[in-house]
Amino acid sequence: MIMDLTSASRAALCMLIGLSGLGDVVRAQTFSADLVTRNVGFQPGGQGRVYVSGGNVRIETPGFADGFFIVDGDRAAAWFVQPRRGLVMDARQSTPLTQLLVRVDPDDSCRQWRVMERIAGVTGEGGEWRCTLLGADLVDGRETKKYEVISRRNRRSYRWIDPQREFLIRLETEDGTVVALENIVDAPQPLSLFAVPPSYRTFDPAQLINQMKQSDVWVEPPR
Repeated sequence: MIMDLTSASRAALCMLIGLSGLGDVVRAQTFSADLVTRNVGFQPGGQGRVYVSGGNVRIETPGFADGFFIVDGDRAAAWFVQPRRGLVMDARQSTPLTQLLVRVDPDDSCRQWRVMERIAGVTGEGGEWRCTLLGADLVDGRETKKYEVISRRNRRSYRWIDPQREFLIRLETEDGTVVALENIVDAPQPLSLFAVPPSYRTFDPAQLINQMKQSDVWVEPPR
């Protein structure tokens, strides 16, 4: 089900999220970074950008060059925005990054990850999802909190949380793939990065499917 952006929702997306004068804690949660993926053997697999301001996150990835993702962790919502087409839609399961790159409690990150999984509609797939805090660990000389996660399909990954930024900065999967935030810069982010213009239309893929069903090109899938 695609979330309909009401006027209140649009206003919330356009609100000022981070104010630089609210103290060191908020400033530490206002930053930008390179989003780097390395595949098996630590070969480069692609690079994007992440912008964070309080509970709001903007994710830009090479795989979605025609748009970007906005995550509102405080409201447990994620959207995909296409500026060229003037469209905004519920992100759902477009990318697992919207389930991972959210503001978390360093001592209980599992809770927010579970919330974002439910928002993406992942629940019910496979077995039980398990998440365990392993303790403190160092990443590039910086103290982090390390988690072990077993997916519903019994796939293991490790995740490192920066307790100062309350954010995931590194993930490693059992096949050797690494996703990391690098070249992190703590600084206020432009409010426009997290805003969706009121003129953008909400796109519902279900509407497109219904239109196709009424056309001559629709073929009913086998039962």
